[in-house]
Amino acid sequence: TFKITLLAALISSPLAAETFDETWEAGIFVDYIKTSTNKEGLSEWENIDAGKGYGLDLHKIINEKWNVRFELATTYYDIPRAHDIDFGTRFGLDAVYKLEDSNFYVFTGVKRFDNAQDYNALNVGAGYNYQINDRYTVYSEAAVYRDINNGFTDQGIKLGVKYAFGDVKKTSAKKRAKQPVSTGPALQTAMLANGDMD
Repeated sequence: TFKITLLAALISSPLAAETFDETWEAGIFVDYIKTSTNKEGLSEWENIDAGKGYGLDLHKIINEKWNVRFELATTYYDIPRAHDIDFGTRFGLDAVYKLEDSNFYVFTGVKRFDNAQDYNALNVGAGYNYQINDRYTVYSEAAVYRDINNGFTDQGIKLGVKYAFGDVKKTSAKKRAKQPVSTGPALQTAMLANGDMD
């Protein structure tokens, strides 16, 4: 009887499970920017063509579907005609929407570019997350940047890795409804085998 009662207690006890309470994600990335072809022949844009760079981003995780992201990047633009490069920076904010039951996400935001000239841009894009473990995720993105000051359109691709910050907490599974231990035929047979029932 004691063995059966102990087994029933263990089965009905809440099961401990670890959950990861993500609050922030920090990422590092490399990217490639293809500038508008119209800039290649304009002296005021120093004939910049395309650029390679790197950067940082910081995500604030709002809920399972939404993140807010701050991005800061450095880009080195090629100037083929002069056999030179131009140094530039980019920073801004994005709203990130994670598609349900998928590793894909979409985003839109505003950016400030500072290279041959300073300008503001609106951007839209899509990305994919590949989760390595609870903390690390590799991600890739493609984006379009629309220069709202001069009317140019640039494109960009990105590859990076993110680290998630948060606490690992112990949570309990739903407790089973309190019910008396069954004394059905199977249990009665087991108890009779132990000589505990008349």
